[in-house]
Amino acid sequence: MNMLAAEINWNDGQVRYWNLDLVDLSRSLEAQADELTEDLAQVVYPGGMLLDIGWYPSMAVDGNFVVTVIRNEDWESPIFKVSCASGNQLQEAIGAAIVAASTTV
Repeated sequence: MNMLAAEINWNDGQVRYWNLDLVDLSRSLEAQADELTEDLAQVVYPGGMLLDIGWYPSMAVDGNFVVTVIRNEDWESPIFKVSCASGNQLQEAIGAAIVAASTTV
């Protein structure tokens, strides 16, 4: 199962880039390590909000997805940050991040 950006309700966010469609969440993540990079997706929101999804450490079998929401490029003080190891957890984290990016003023 590949995650497609068009299948997600981003509220008022605009997808800047989306490489998560290269990752098949129904397959072993270890078998897809080459696709698991720090730059999987970014969605831009009004008010300087950015939802970022990456795999850390990049291409490492023992890594995790990290879903982060930042304001005004302040990576040191994220508004939302969740680390997850599975596709189901990733989907839940994205849903929570969308709420954080859409409602934080």
